[in-house]
Amino acid sequence: MKQPTDDTVHKNIRAIYEHEKAQLAEAGWSQRMARRVTAWSSHVAAIWIHIAFFTAWILINTFIWKFDPYPFTMLTTTVSLESIFLSLFVLISQNDMSIEADRRHKLDLQVNLLAETESTVSLRLLDKIAKKLGIEDGARADAQRLSDDTNPKEILAEIVKTEEK
Repeated sequence: MKQPTDDTVHKNIRAIYEHEKAQLAEAGWSQRMARRVTAWSSHVAAIWIHIAFFTAWILINTFIWKFDPYPFTMLTTTVSLESIFLSLFVLISQNDMSIEADRRHKLDLQVNLLAETESTVSLRLLDKIAKKLGIEDGARADAQRLSDDTNPKEILAEIVKTEEK
């Protein structure tokens, strides 16, 4: 089997990189901010910063300056608000990732359908060559069956019918 040339691999990698770069450039400021907040909050450093902040808050309010005495109502409110906003930022980021995943899925589907069409044409051509050379064996019957056009609508209908059972 022929391996793709380095030029083809690099061209494909470059195309994906350019697409992702264009997607980032098209994103609005709120989407960019959501990505940054989500990326920052997913690092271990964010956990340690929170641990240090909460520990300092509790210790200061317990032993030094009681501006938010136990049960730490201001801290609870602050943590609740942070949770709400962080959840929203994560949802925005997940929505963006879902949209991109859908696009990639559609690209995969198109490439697979193109590959299926190319395989069908190749099988038809091979069948004609085998026929011309007088080759008759069981494989030709399979090749003829596989050389029929693939109908994505029929396959999707069968998938839906199977899922409904």
